[in-house]
Amino acid sequence: MRANERAVRLAEHAPAVTGQHADSRRDFPRAPEESSWPGSLLSAQEIITRIGAPPFRPANGTGYRRHGTARILEWLAVFPGDSWQQRWKAAGAEDLPKEGWLDLPMQWRQATGLSTAPHNRDGLQTGLLMLVCADIVRPSLDWMVRKASNRIVPVMATCRDPQGYAALRDLIGADPDGITAGQARLALGRITMILACKGGLVRDITVGDYLDLLDAMRDTGTGGAGRLLAYRLLHALGNLGPDAPVTGRAFLQAAGQRPVEELVDRYQVQCRPVRDLLVEYLRERQPAVDYNTVSNLAGDLVRLFWADLERHHPGIDSINLTAEMAAAWRHRISYRPVTAVAPGGDPAQALVPRAGARSVMMTVRAFYLDIAQWALDEPYRWAQWAVPCPVRETDCNRAKHDKLVKSRMDQRTRERLPLLPALARAVSQHRLASAAQLEDARQTPPGDTFTSSGTTLRRLPAPTAYTGSIWASPAEGGPRTDLTRQESDAFWAWAFVEALRHTGIRFEETPRAQPPQHHPVPAALHRRTGSPAANRAVQDRRRKAAAGQPRTRRRPQRDHRAHPRQYRRHPARARLRHPREDLEPAPAAAVPARHLR
Repeated sequence: MRANERAVRLAEHAPAVTGQHADSRRDFPRAPEESSWPGSLLSAQEIITRIGAPPFRPANGTGYRRHGTARILEWLAVFPGDSWQQRWKAAGAEDLPKEGWLDLPMQWRQATGLSTAPHNRDGLQTGLLMLVCADIVRPSLDWMVRKASNRIVPVMATCRDPQGYAALRDLIGADPDGITAGQARLALGRITMILACKGGLVRDITVGDYLDLLDAMRDTGTGGAGRLLAYRLLHALGNLGPDAPVTGRAFLQAAGQRPVEELVDRYQVQCRPVRDLLVEYLRERQPAVDYNTVSNLAGDLVRLFWADLERHHPGIDSINLTAEMAAAWRHRISYRPVTAVAPGGDPAQALVPRAGARSVMMTVRAFYLDIAQWALDEPYRWAQWAVPCPVRETDCNRAKHDKLVKSRMDQRTRERLPLLPALARAVSQHRLASAAQLEDARQTPPGDTFTSSGTTLRRLPAPTAYTGSIWASPAEGGPRTDLTRQESDAFWAWAFVEALRHTGIRFEETPRAQPPQHHPVPAALHRRTGSPAANRAVQDRRRKAAAGQPRTRRRPQRDHRAHPRQYRRHPARARLRHPREDLEPAPAAAVPARHLR
């Protein structure tokens, strides 16, 4: 059967997708990701000249934005690419958390002998802000939504689209329901994220762009505050089209469990027959597994397997891979590229093992073997896709995987063990400093200042009626700190480090460890005086011992009572205890007793 005939047959057998989910998302196409546009092709001098002129440079500006832009362009220029967007992607900044990308250019500056003063970090951050607002680079939405920035909204409103933001603020002011300042700030932040990552003006935002924002927020697990108001404002401007729903809640309701077709289509598979095969395979697996498993299968089979093959072998239309193609894919899935700074200061690409490579290979192997098995039962559906599996059995060897995991664990131990004394000193000093700071704050009335560990703080009134916590902030202004919580966290960090250091147990075993409980000692062991009836059991044992009579067999006394029955049945849940000075070595340390409070 030919491939196009296979596609027709799969389409005939596929059930129609109905409901709000299909209507609300399929009718609005997504814009493909661009790697270059006119703004990204400008020269460095043209960009610096543009940033040094209004509206990017305020009337009272000092040129700080222009200097920051020059610094980040200087760093991006060392990466390959025909546009600044391609160089930004090659830099690998989006592989790091949004707060940590500045480490890459600072490491490069240090390696090249340039200044690494703290003001350079601020300059680089300002330079990236200018490149984004000037539409020179467009970060991905997955990277942008991880942490919102309060600086980008006013700069984008001034430099990119003053008329669009003015229209949005007019809608906010005229809203009959009354939009608070906090709600407006969050909504404008969501709209600004779309502009930063998609380019254009406010009137150019489409429903597909909004759906990309929702997907990025869901994939990264970020909060959804402001997304509904952002859609309401965009819809009120009248630029989303007549088919756009009145409220964005329709997309949120539809974004629960996606049909199999959408799980596959989100990766934009080019070969239609293979796309239909993947859809039918996932439908066959769907009744026996939950939705999360189906979604993970789609990610492994489509994104990490077939989409990767299409990206490296354009025009591929068969899952029957050659030996070279299979070996190349196994190597790509086994290692992931990272960007590091070479000794000479130039960025270099390095390959590190991918943690989930074995799981992906097992999924692909199961895909091929399932089709081969199903072809025996239903040859008219699966026989033409029964081809040799590109993943060998040795690639999924559990013993080899366990050895690699053990090797990585041992290597981490070897690297970190020399730093254990420094860690113990650091947590101990932090505990003592936090306790001293809290005690100084207790002696200070609310509103007054005090100095602790060389830092001048001002004690703040309790934010609520609950007065269990003591708050303070720097005397010259700054974020407030819960000193009570800080001291508690410092103590427990020290307690964990000391317990693990002296007992030698692994951190994974700590949830099973129970704090020692002091049970009452039997009264007969403590009473030395009193009525004869109270000491009768002790006197009887002494009399039998003096007469040479055999004593009643009993369990030997211990320094603590026996554990309850459930703990005797589960030795792994044994409680920690204090060491005995007469039996255990001096270096043994007890678990801190403060957790009994």
